[in-house]
Amino acid sequence: MRPVAGTAVLSGALAAVLALAACSSDDPAADATRAGATGAAPGEVTAAPSAHPALRWEKLPASPLTPRTAVLAVAVGDRLLVVGGDDGPPCPPNADCAATPAPLRDGAVHDAATGEWTKLPEAPLGLLNQFPATVAGDVLYVLTDTALVSFDAAASAWDTHPLPATDHRDVRLATLGERVAAVAGERVGDPGGDDGEAAGTDEAGTEEAGDEVFDPATETWSRLPVDPLGPGFDRVLTDTPAGAVLTAKESVEAPGSIAPPIVRAAQLDPELKTWTRLPDSELIGGYRWAWTGERMVDPTLGEADGGTVNNWGRSLPYGGTFDPATKEWGRFVEAPDAYSGGWAVEALGGPVSASGGWLYDDRTAEWSVLTAPADAPGLPGAAVWVGDTLYVVGGQFTDRSGQAALTGDTWALTVDGTD
Repeated sequence: MRPVAGTAVLSGALAAVLALAACSSDDPAADATRAGATGAAPGEVTAAPSAHPALRWEKLPASPLTPRTAVLAVAVGDRLLVVGGDDGPPCPPNADCAATPAPLRDGAVHDAATGEWTKLPEAPLGLLNQFPATVAGDVLYVLTDTALVSFDAAASAWDTHPLPATDHRDVRLATLGERVAAVAGERVGDPGGDDGEAAGTDEAGTEEAGDEVFDPATETWSRLPVDPLGPGFDRVLTDTPAGAVLTAKESVEAPGSIAPPIVRAAQLDPELKTWTRLPDSELIGGYRWAWTGERMVDPTLGEADGGTVNNWGRSLPYGGTFDPATKEWGRFVEAPDAYSGGWAVEALGGPVSASGGWLYDDRTAEWSVLTAPADAPGLPGAAVWVGDTLYVVGGQFTDRSGQAALTGDTWALTVDGTD
């Protein structure tokens, strides 16, 4: 990690929030380095001592956009793309604001090579970062209520595409090579298949269509095969070289009470035809995953034991790792405590991610407190990694009287080798 100005570094591996750590690999020397001198058990990672000083933030030139919240910030190739958001009055922290966002359509792209911002053509619809989005190749896809919207960075052009049949009110987009998958956040019943079985229904009693994949070459959606996990929630699809991995927790009565809501998984072959059931984990998070180049990591700090009434007899972490090549789950030890970090930037990356006020480097299993720039707002805005650079776009200041104000500034922090 490139040296940066005064941070504290925690010697330990992870248990949850930002985890990007490793299960065992095919390289015994690499595994020994990760295990360090503390004798971590297989599948666990203990961080080696670190001497990282803190990272140095750089403020970018002013962008052509107004200060705003809920902006969509993504990496497209080696450029930062910022679009949409809401430039209405901000809501103070912990306040209950009933204002309806007015999504904006303008945007801008920042080129790190030149340091310049360039205005984008307006999007066909207003966009917010609450909308499901993903990037496939050089194309950004955003799922709105009325269309799948795309921006081709190479052509600098917007387009609209058909919606999936899947209920898009609770869907996540995932990249599958050049294609895009729409995956329901919760599966209540088994979707009907080609064998004529009836489709499942959601809580509102409407037909559940199942997960789908969009092919931009044909402008069509098609059904993915029904996965073997059955009804579940917190469903997340992560693309890996060994095939896409679906994680989910089983839908049971009083989840998290009688038994822990452990993360289960299935792997889809690269041809998108066959699922393979994977071993269950001992994690209870699985809300999000970063692909480090070697493994999947759920960056969520903290753990739970079920409480005093329905104690599970053990404490389980929210976050951890999964290696799709070896089919092994990893649990991190001696992680930072949840809510113990610095500037609360959230941005999953490759080998390095930011979450919960920490930077985690999966290559060395080191955690570093993420300090804020001197002139930064207390509440950071949208954040994204573009190669080895972490960008934070905007944010919100709050004065002593509770009044909130937005900033349109953008900060960049470079860490060596996150490509």
